[in-house]
Amino acid sequence: MLKGVVFDLDGVIVDSEPFSTEASVHALTRLGVDPSVISDDFFFGTSYVGFIHHINKK
Repeated sequence: MLKGVVFDLDGVIVDSEPFSTEASVHALTRLGVDPSVISDDFFFGTSYVGFIHHINKK
């Protein structure tokens, strides 16, 4: 029986930002997008919607 659920806001239990950044750079590269259009610090605190808008502008 389920007794509880843990919601991890990034950095509380696991800092997943570096993994998210690496995965996004990998995905961009596979799609033919030069990942240099973004910087590592851009990812921090950015939603995926904001990220996609940023990439589309570049």
